[in-house]
Amino acid sequence: MATTDAASQTKAIELKKEFDAYRHADERFANNFDKYLEFIDFLPDATFIIDRNSRVIAWNRAMEKMTGVKKDDIIGKGEYEHAMPFYNRRRPMLVDLICTENSEAELLYNFTQRDGDTLYGEAYVSSVFGNREAFLWAKASPLYDKDGNLVGAIESIRDITERRNKEQALQESEERYRTLTENVADGVALIQKGKLLFVNNAFVTIFGYTDAEDIVGRTAVDLIRSDCQHDFEMLLAALESGGVSNNTFQGLSLSKDRREFWIEAQNNMIRWNGETAVLSTIRDITETKMKALAFEEESHRLRGENIRLKASMRYRWRLGPLIGKSAVMQEVYERIHQAAASDANVIIYGESGTGKELIARAIHEMGDRRENAFVPVNCGAIPEHLLESEFFGHKKGAFTGAYSDKHGYLDLADNGSLFLDEIGELGMNIQVKLLRALEGGSYSPLGSAEVRHSTIRIVAATNRNLINQVNMGLMREDFFYRIHVIPISLPPLRNRREDIPLLVEHFMKNHNTGTATQHIPGNIMDALFEYDWPGNVRELQNVLHRYVTLKSIDFTSPHSPAISLEKEQTDRKYDPITTLSSAMEQFEKKILVKTLKETKWHKTKAASALGISRKTLFRKMKAYALI
Repeated sequence: MATTDAASQTKAIELKKEFDAYRHADERFANNFDKYLEFIDFLPDATFIIDRNSRVIAWNRAMEKMTGVKKDDIIGKGEYEHAMPFYNRRRPMLVDLICTENSEAELLYNFTQRDGDTLYGEAYVSSVFGNREAFLWAKASPLYDKDGNLVGAIESIRDITERRNKEQALQESEERYRTLTENVADGVALIQKGKLLFVNNAFVTIFGYTDAEDIVGRTAVDLIRSDCQHDFEMLLAALESGGVSNNTFQGLSLSKDRREFWIEAQNNMIRWNGETAVLSTIRDITETKMKALAFEEESHRLRGENIRLKASMRYRWRLGPLIGKSAVMQEVYERIHQAAASDANVIIYGESGTGKELIARAIHEMGDRRENAFVPVNCGAIPEHLLESEFFGHKKGAFTGAYSDKHGYLDLADNGSLFLDEIGELGMNIQVKLLRALEGGSYSPLGSAEVRHSTIRIVAATNRNLINQVNMGLMREDFFYRIHVIPISLPPLRNRREDIPLLVEHFMKNHNTGTATQHIPGNIMDALFEYDWPGNVRELQNVLHRYVTLKSIDFTSPHSPAISLEKEQTDRKYDPITTLSSAMEQFEKKILVKTLKETKWHKTKAASALGISRKTLFRKMKAYALI
């Protein structure tokens, strides 16, 4: 062992002396040699340097690994081809061509290309170290001294076998895909990172082109009409990320001559060249789509005509669950028919208890969407931090407490009606997001990249003046115009007292199920007419329910007396208070009603005036039958 180390050390000393002598003898080369020798040993590519006499003067570690020849065995040698298993005497190395300055010889080797002083090219070799075939990429450049004289050349060699094999496999795969897809009638496209990598002849024909080269390389979304591009982009992104359940796209596309036509694309995520891609199968569905649209339009026209014929009846005492023969209710019925014949958004204005949800349901049941869901939402009862999750849904793990996937209101109301009660309670942030979903028809659940599509009709209701809300900066103007298309104003009960007998008869029948209907004495009916009904029809229903149960009338107004059912007794009197708790409950109820009337039944203001939360106010109002 010691003898071997000593021999190596002696050889190194001899080599150093030899190099020193060589470098002093050729000062022109010495400067460049020192410069390159310092760093080429650590280059990742196999690299070596020769001088003008074809002697090897640098041989890095990567070169040792590629050839199996150690640096000490080749430095200073003039005949280095024996160290190259892939060396071909009939095809000199690139450094040989540079050092001999034989430009004519370059023409004999079709793998060689020149870029200024640099030669480069690719070549197939029968073997490298390890006795395997390989594709090599080589690049060589001349080395000059400070006076511009050629003193040597440097060459780098890279094994590109793996890359070439992948390219060949990809080319073969493309050929297989092309062979398969050219035998199908549907258009087929391969999309990766938004770019069209491959299209078949049917795809070219569908889009009105003559050659696939006119399409390949373009951005796929360029073939989609502008108003459909966002949905298509979102679908592609969701497919490539693996977060989509519906892989079908329908939309308008543009041919080469800018002709618009309908397509249906079935999209699937695949692996292509080690990365995700989308394989899309395209059909021209223009004829089918136009027939469906024409049928839908005709059906809509016939339904509208039917509604208009019903609306032509001048006198009605009820419409579905709505009861009333007054002139103001006739106007409401007319507007309901108009709304049902349309698919536009509706806003219903009215005080609490006037029956806004009944109108919303009537519009839904009479309209084209009656076969689909009617989803009621109390906007004022949803905590602000849950609004987005409630409307758009969420995926499991989207936030703390999201233990499972949840469908949002927009998903539940797809192709149906979404009833937004107390819409004036919605904050500005959720207004923006709802507006975007309503205008674009698409949205993503919280925690998901999946794009969902919902076609919904908004029927909103409020007891507020939304124009004032806009002026006060509490509602976005664009959101207001989106929902305020068909306004319906529902009158309070005090403005249609002539409807009270009909309502009384209706509610008494409902509350006397299975027994004979009770009749209201004249003095009690007079009291019902005189009362202002701050709780409107809902309060009337509640009062009559208590009347059937307790045999006395108890109004919610703090100044209204109770009226006994005793036939001989016509004097109005309060119900007796027998316990402290009942007295406190009656007093609390009076305070609630008084505050609600003073704030015009604005629940947020009433809760603030009473020093309680909105949630507590809602609970107490429900307990006292005020809602």
